[in-house]
Amino acid sequence: MLEEWARLIDAAVADTDDPATRFALSFRISARLAWTHPALADVLNQFGLDLLDLEDGLAPRATRDLADAMAAGRFTVTHLPLALSTVGGSLLGFLRLRSSHPDLVAVDDVEELTGQLLRMLGLDAAEAERLCALPLPHVDA
Repeated sequence: MLEEWARLIDAAVADTDDPATRFALSFRISARLAWTHPALADVLNQFGLDLLDLEDGLAPRATRDLADAMAAGRFTVTHLPLALSTVGGSLLGFLRLRSSHPDLVAVDDVEELTGQLLRMLGLDAAEAERLCALPLPHVDA
């Protein structure tokens, strides 16, 4: 199920050449799972951080996008496993917060979280804001 979702995201962002944009769009789609696909968000919550060790699903795609953005000079972080851990932990923490305390987060908070991560990865605030304002591609699920 996780691999199928990851393939759907891949298809939705396939025409995106910039790896930082691809990362931002993919993260924003995934963080919205709590609203768009709550059952899948529950699965992610159950797996927890073990998701980062799976050979398929979201983690390999995030690793690819992070590595590509680092290689292209878009992200300035230099430690890929640490970046993946930070991004994965943020996604899972956000989904957990939505599940445990739905009154504390709204769907609009996805852009705030994504912007924080993009700045942490090395983008300036204006570029992070621009990427978070891009229209999301349709995920055919």
